[in-house]
Amino acid sequence: MIETTDIRKTNEENSMDKVEVIFQNELTADEVEQALRAAYANSAERRRLKEVAEQVSGEAKKVLSVLLLWFEPNEGGAIEKARQLKDESETLLYVFLRLSSFTEQIEEASAVLEKAKLSEMKRPLPFYLLLADVKLREGDTQKAAEALEKASSLLPSVSNEEWRKWYEGRIAYLSGCRQEKEGDWFAAIDSYEKAISLAPDMHRAHFRLGYLYDLHGADETAVKHYEMAKRIRPFDIGTLINLGVLYEEMGRYRLAIECYKTVLDVCPAHSRAKLYLKDAEASLKMFYDEEKEAEREKLKKLLATPVSDFELSVRSRNCLKKMNIKNLGDLVQRTETELLAYKNFGETSLSEIKQLLASKGLKLGVKLDELLEQVPEESLQRALKPAIIGQENEDVLSLPVTKLQLSVRARRCIETLNIRTLGELVQKTPQELMSVRNFGQTSLAEVKEQLAKFGLSLREEI
Repeated sequence: MIETTDIRKTNEENSMDKVEVIFQNELTADEVEQALRAAYANSAERRRLKEVAEQVSGEAKKVLSVLLLWFEPNEGGAIEKARQLKDESETLLYVFLRLSSFTEQIEEASAVLEKAKLSEMKRPLPFYLLLADVKLREGDTQKAAEALEKASSLLPSVSNEEWRKWYEGRIAYLSGCRQEKEGDWFAAIDSYEKAISLAPDMHRAHFRLGYLYDLHGADETAVKHYEMAKRIRPFDIGTLINLGVLYEEMGRYRLAIECYKTVLDVCPAHSRAKLYLKDAEASLKMFYDEEKEAEREKLKKLLATPVSDFELSVRSRNCLKKMNIKNLGDLVQRTETELLAYKNFGETSLSEIKQLLASKGLKLGVKLDELLEQVPEESLQRALKPAIIGQENEDVLSLPVTKLQLSVRARRCIETLNIRTLGELVQKTPQELMSVRNFGQTSLAEVKEQLAKFGLSLREEI
């Protein structure tokens, strides 16, 4: 199993992928592919698209006009504009085909690719990959295999090492899709693992690994890949739905609820997300009901403990005996005034009793029925809608994580999760942080200590 790679760091190191550099060069399908990759990986790069569009002209400006619509997001408008421009050049044709491949509407793209003379293209490799993708989705694994073979033979023609790795990763991913369709799941897993070793930011490879590991009962590994897929753009509803269902199966209802709520934030009418959210919230309430009953039984046993089991002074013990106080349940129902009113029971005895009760999480002057219903309902509400400790201080939550005095290792692990502010950090559980490679107990203690200085803490796991 390949360890999680620091995706953000990888993308930052690919300096050749920055959109302003890409659009300074002659545009081919290669440049379009890498511009899309850079824009998906980094919100700053998406914002730069508009700036670059104002500086270029000709074909580059046309390509950017489509991409700006795509990331607006106005996918329908982008594809329609790309359709109108696709016959003007090989590059604009690739823009249309590539954006179409992100949707479910692949019939037109398939027809165009069938007619196109790919071998005569200036940059045929990315077109062959699109052909393989489309054919796999149509169920034609033979034609997909042929297209992948052609693409593999063209890898040496890609001079940029990082781009070559990306294409090799795409070939591995699509090979995995073919193997999966043919029922060879373990070979598919190997191919997907190879894909993410070459291109750690390949969303679909992480998604398929999550699906297959879930299918084979490797829940924690499946979660790891779904979580990686969740953090990589393009945003995918299927990833969040699958991850939510998996979290429910693992009894981690709060995390499941967060997945479904994220889907509904983006797509309020999503019927499955609505249904799953309702079920997850009901399961969480049931979980709390069961937990509450278990706590109540523990409390009953504690209240039934005889006071004679505790080391008390002779005076205190005799006073309690004469007052017919036999167990802690009898004792907590008495008030301080009642105890002090009894002969020979003074402040010293009262202090002794209060210390005893405090050591058990109890106090004087309570009614048993109220005490037994003491499991706070607000804890359930926090679970249904996770709260951030210190939420009243928005200024603190908006501070960058660079304000924390962390070791290089801890800082890099946090960067892997693409966490930028303290508010984002406190939404994470210790378990989520420790799922990142090289983040252990020492790093966790370090993060907790630094957050405490701001009056913050990590979210608790349920």
